[in-house]
Amino acid sequence: MYGCATIFSGSTDEIFFTSDPSGAKVSVNGKERGATPVTLTLKKSRVYSFTFAKEGYLPKTLDVSYHFTAGWLILDIITGFIPAVVDLITGDWHSLDESSYKAVLVPVK
Repeated sequence: MYGCATIFSGSTDEIFFTSDPSGAKVSVNGKERGATPVTLTLKKSRVYSFTFAKEGYLPKTLDVSYHFTAGWLILDIITGFIPAVVDLITGDWHSLDESSYKAVLVPVK
């Protein structure tokens, strides 16, 4: 069984990370996931902490949450009770706040 959000938008978002200067290591919730520029696939409906780190620069941390997309709820209500329950359980009604993040790193003095 699937809900409208599950079918049309899935349970993940692709997020593009970049930094100035490039080549900063990107950690997601404390786990290193690559160096900028990089695109990561992240689960929806979760709260994340992104840390950008590069030698010679101060690390920068961004805390990111998600938002509720009311359009999916309306579509689920029109199509029936079960799709709404599926999307509620999976969290697929949600999306991360942005599709890309850029960190401007400050040199260590």
